[in-house]
Amino acid sequence: MNNLTSSLRESGTAGTLALAGLKQAVNGWLIAGSVEGWSDRTRTERRWWMDRLAQFLQYHELDFSTDSIRAFLMALQQGTELRCRGPLRPGSVATAHRLLRAFCQWLVDEEMLPAHLMKRVPAPINRDDTARPYTEDEVMRLLDAARATRNGKRDVAILSVLLDTGLRASELCDLRLHDLDLLQRTLEVMHGKGGKSRQAPIGQRTVKALWDYLKAEHREPTDPVFRTQRGDALDRNSLRLLMDRLQRTTGIHTYAHRFRHTAAVFMLRNGASAYHVMRFLGHTTLSTTQRYAKLAENDVLEVHRTTSPLDNLRLPRKGR
Repeated sequence: MNNLTSSLRESGTAGTLALAGLKQAVNGWLIAGSVEGWSDRTRTERRWWMDRLAQFLQYHELDFSTDSIRAFLMALQQGTELRCRGPLRPGSVATAHRLLRAFCQWLVDEEMLPAHLMKRVPAPINRDDTARPYTEDEVMRLLDAARATRNGKRDVAILSVLLDTGLRASELCDLRLHDLDLLQRTLEVMHGKGGKSRQAPIGQRTVKALWDYLKAEHREPTDPVFRTQRGDALDRNSLRLLMDRLQRTTGIHTYAHRFRHTAAVFMLRNGASAYHVMRFLGHTTLSTTQRYAKLAENDVLEVHRTTSPLDNLRLPRKGR
C-alpha cells in the first residue's frame, strides 16, 4: 500500500474520509480520469460536483461517509443544499448520485476505502413526468420577457437557440463564432456530452435573432457567441441567473434544460421521427428520446379530447 493510500485511510474513521483526505482523493480521481481519456467537460463537471459536496461537508462538519452522502443527496432533492435555489430536478440528483457512485468505486479499487460507501444508497427515481415542455403560450411569454431585458437582443438569441436546437446549457455556453454558419443555417457543437461533436440545423427565425445580436460589433472567430455585459464568456451560472430573472418576470418555471425537452416534443409533434430527434439532440440511444415521444403522444391524446372530429361535427339532432 502506498503512502497516499495509507494517509487517506487514516484521515477519517473506519470506512470514512475526512475532508482533507476527500479533497486529496478527488485530485487523484481526476488525474486518473485524465489518463483514461476523460474529456475536459467531464473533468470540469466532476470537479464541480465534488467541490459542491466538499462545501456541504465542510459547512456541516461531516466526514465523507454513507450517511453524509445520503444527507447531501437529500439536501439536493429538498433544495436546502448551500448552492440550491430550490429543489433540484430528479435528473440532476441522479447525475450527482451516478458521479458519486463512480468515485466511491474508484476509492475501493484503489484500496483507499475497504467498502463501497454507496452500496446501500439507491439511485433516485427519475420519473418521466418531470420532463414537462413549455406550452406555445409560455414560449411566447418568455420571448416577450427576454426582449424587455437589458440585453434583450442577446437574451432573445439565447432562447431562440435553446428552443430551436435543444442544446444543453454547457453546449450553448461553449459556442464560438466559428461554430456558426448563418448562411447554411447550421451550428457545430464541438464539445457535446461525452466529448462528441455534432451539427445542428437552425431555422430562419433563429438566424435572424443571432444576426440581430451579433451585427452590432466586430468579433473574432474564436470569441464566444454569448457574452456577459462585462464581455466575459457566458457560463452556466450566468445562464441560470437569466432563467431566474425570466421566471420572476413571467411566473413560469424556467430553466435551460426545459427548452431541450420542449424542442424534442415540438419536433415530434411536427412530424419528426424518434430516430431523427435522437440524432438531433445527440442522444446515444433511443431510450431517452422515447420519453419525449411518450410526452408528445400524451399531448396528442389531450388535444383530441377537445378537437375530436366527430365530437365537433354539427350533426342533426335526434328526431329531426
